[in-house]
Amino acid sequence: MNEADRTLLDADVFPFERALIGGLLLDGSGATIPPLLPDEFHFEGHRAIWAAIQDLDHERVPISPLTVQDRLVRSGTLEAAGGPAALAFGLLEGCVEVHRLRYAEIVRHAARQRALRRLGVELAQQGLDELEIQARLLALPGPLAPALFDPTEVMDRIMRSWQTLRVLTGLDPLDEVTGGMARGQVIAVVGITSHGKTGLLTDLARRIAAGGVRVEYMTLEETAEGIVRRLTAAMEDLSIHDVLVGQLTNEERARLAGAAWRLRALPLNVTATSALRSLRSEAVLGAVGRSSADVIIVDHLQKIQTATDSRAYGLEAVMNELHGVALRDGKVVLIAVQAGREANSQRRVPRESDCRDCGAVEMFARQVWSAYWPHKHDRKREVNEYELWVLKNSEGPTGLVRLRFQPRSGRFEIPGDWRPQESRDPF
Repeated sequence: MNEADRTLLDADVFPFERALIGGLLLDGSGATIPPLLPDEFHFEGHRAIWAAIQDLDHERVPISPLTVQDRLVRSGTLEAAGGPAALAFGLLEGCVEVHRLRYAEIVRHAARQRALRRLGVELAQQGLDELEIQARLLALPGPLAPALFDPTEVMDRIMRSWQTLRVLTGLDPLDEVTGGMARGQVIAVVGITSHGKTGLLTDLARRIAAGGVRVEYMTLEETAEGIVRRLTAAMEDLSIHDVLVGQLTNEERARLAGAAWRLRALPLNVTATSALRSLRSEAVLGAVGRSSADVIIVDHLQKIQTATDSRAYGLEAVMNELHGVALRDGKVVLIAVQAGREANSQRRVPRESDCRDCGAVEMFARQVWSAYWPHKHDRKREVNEYELWVLKNSEGPTGLVRLRFQPRSGRFEIPGDWRPQESRDPF
């Protein structure tokens, strides 16, 4: 973006928006559509047309002036778009494909400038602090076009990223085996129902956030209140049930309130279904893609509703999309996966092949962890024993991680005598 682009006024962006739209109308369904949001267009008519183009592309309907006009008519936004004349002028002024990303960058840059001005107004009116402003800026869409490939620049980034490329979980035995979680990876946590899988993930969320990494916990089966109860109860080693019903002493209530304040200070956000408004794959994937967190925890895969007749193919598409988001944004996506009944009936550690309705977990997850509470299957095993098997690790070793589990509070602890385990197969 050169200096001339930086001084674009809102009115100046109009021809770029129209040329971008017109080029897509000319090229039809074979065009590559830049990932702009409708709200990034300054003019209402252009926002309406862009929304129609995106809808058609999502439905794999050919893009043309007629199909776009039909979509605008059916959505009742043709008049807001400027009528058929707006589409006609777009055809006359459409840009060629070679300029498409460049024009899209200009449109996005103008949108960021408008957002910055809005933030300035909010700062004056609400007194937003610097951290809030930074968070809002990070949430804005980034550059569209990739940088030119330069091996020396890439190697420089690799060497600089050695300190930041991997995210530590805060569970030392797990980090010792895996080397941490690499950005750009999807990590699957497979577990049998009622084997402490959600408790483990909430514990990881708190530990990772305590390390200064932004975390978003996306629960698809509990309320935000339920997750906060789990987090605070584990922090203070209080009974989750007592926290639920309020059966606490005054001293325990004070401890719980203190835990909530400490939790508030962490870069940890909890998103529940009430905020997503839908469990459909489009809603969940959209929320993951919009999140500004470095680590996103999705609990769990089988709760996501897919539109295809084949459940397996639907969840495979979800895993593929999550992998794409992780790679695109350099995020870590931790996703809980339920194991099928066979692992429970055979009273054993879940395998990769036990993932219910979804064999794609093995394909797209770069790490697969199997969460197992032995006491559930063998009452002779100590109730506090917990095993986390690293079954797959594309960039490191596998093996057994032994933890201590307090089922009353859902708290996970590191054994005092832990030692790195040799890689071995649990089966």
